[in-house]
Amino acid sequence: MKSLTYFYLFLLPLLCGCYMEHHSLPLEDGVQDCTPQIELLPFTDTCFQLPPGPTTGWVEVAGEQKYFFPSVNPANNHQLLYLTSIDSFSIGEYRSIDLCTKEQFYLFERSAVSLDLPVWGYNNWIYFIGRSENNTRSIWKVKSNGEQLSLVNDDFEYEYLLPIPDNQLIAMRQFPEYQDFFGYRSVILNPQGDVLDTLPFPIVWADYRDGKIATASTLFNGNSGFGWIDLDAENFIPANNALTYEYDGTNSIAWLNDEEIILSDRNGIHRINLLSGAYIWVKEDCSNNLLSVAQVLDETEQKIIFHQFHYIPIDDTYMDIQSRLFQYDLNTDEQWEIILDE
Repeated sequence: MKSLTYFYLFLLPLLCGCYMEHHSLPLEDGVQDCTPQIELLPFTDTCFQLPPGPTTGWVEVAGEQKYFFPSVNPANNHQLLYLTSIDSFSIGEYRSIDLCTKEQFYLFERSAVSLDLPVWGYNNWIYFIGRSENNTRSIWKVKSNGEQLSLVNDDFEYEYLLPIPDNQLIAMRQFPEYQDFFGYRSVILNPQGDVLDTLPFPIVWADYRDGKIATASTLFNGNSGFGWIDLDAENFIPANNALTYEYDGTNSIAWLNDEEIILSDRNGIHRINLLSGAYIWVKEDCSNNLLSVAQVLDETEQKIIFHQFHYIPIDDTYMDIQSRLFQYDLNTDEQWEIILDE
C-alpha cells in the first residue's frame, strides 16, 4: 500500500485518460457477428459524498485487479485493448482480448515502453508513443497479438496519434517556425514513418469517420472548439451555435454516428450532436465515482464501453480504489460490468 494525497488520488486518473482517441470503420471482411463469451454483470451506480479524508492523504489498500482505458478495434468490435494493473499507480500491462473467444494477448508494459495511451489502427496494428534509444517521444506499433513490436518514427517529439485510411497516421509535434497554436502542427505519416503532409493546425482529442475528424479542443473557436475537420479541405467546421455544453477538458471523443459524438470529460460522459447542437448528459460523475475514456462498442445497438473508478473508504485512513470496465446501453440506460478473467 502507499500513502497518497487526496488531491493526487483524484487528479491522476483524469490526467492518465486524456490521450485516448478512436475512429469508426466498417467491420473488416470476414468478421462475423458472434455471441460474446465475456461475462456481463448487471451494475447500478451508488453515489455518495466522500469524507474529507486524513490530512496526510488516504492510504490505498492493495486489492483486486484493476482495468483501465478501453479501446475498441474499429474494424472488429469483438476486439478490445485495455490496461490492467494490481495497483492504480503501478506499471501495469496492456492486453488485447477477443470478446467472442476470450483469447487474450500480452502487448507491452505501460511505463517501460508506452508513454501515452495506445490507439487501435488499421490491419490490427496498435500505435503508441514510447521512448526510443535517443530518448525522444517516438511512434511505435505492435500487432494485436503482441507480435512485431517496431519503431515507426523517432525523428521528433510526437503526441496525439490518430490512424486514418490507407494505413496512414496523424501525429502532432512542434515546429519552431510557427507562432500560432504554440507552434504545434499535425503531420500525416505513411506506414514507414515518412511525412506525407503537414496540416495547418494541430489535431488533438479527435476521432476519424468518413473523411471527417471530430474534435473538442480549445485550440479552435476559443472556448469549446467543438466541431469537425474536413481532412480533404484541411479546414475546421464549428459545431452548431445552439450548442450550450460547457467544455471542461477531454478524456476521450468518439463518433457515435454521422452527426453525434460521445465525449468523456471531467464531469462525466456526454452525447452531442455537432449539427443540431442537441446535447444529452449520459452519465454524470459523482464524489465516489469517476468516469473516464468512453468508446463506442456497437453503433447499431447504441452501446458504449467506458472505464470507471470507484472510491470506497474503509475507515478514516484507508481507501479501496476499484477500477473496472463497463458496457452501457444508450437506449435503456442499463449498465453491466465486463468481467475479464486473468
